[in-house]
Amino acid sequence: MPGLFHYTLEYLHQMAGHVFAALRDGILKPEVRRYPLAAAADAHRDLEARRTSGQIVLLV
Repeated sequence: MPGLFHYTLEYLHQMAGHVFAALRDGILKPEVRRYPLAAAADAHRDLEARRTSGQIVLLV
C-alpha cells in the first residue's frame, strides 16, 4: 500500500501538470461562489445549509 513517501517530487509535479492541463482544456471546471464581504453572513448560512459546493470566496 503506497504511503506519502512513495510519491516523489517528480511524480507530484507530473500529476500537478495533468491537473492544470485539465483546467486549461476545460475538462475540470471549478465552481467558485463569490460573495461581497458585506454578505459574509449569507455565505455562512449557505455553507451551513449545504447550498454550496466548491469554493466560497469573500470579496472586499
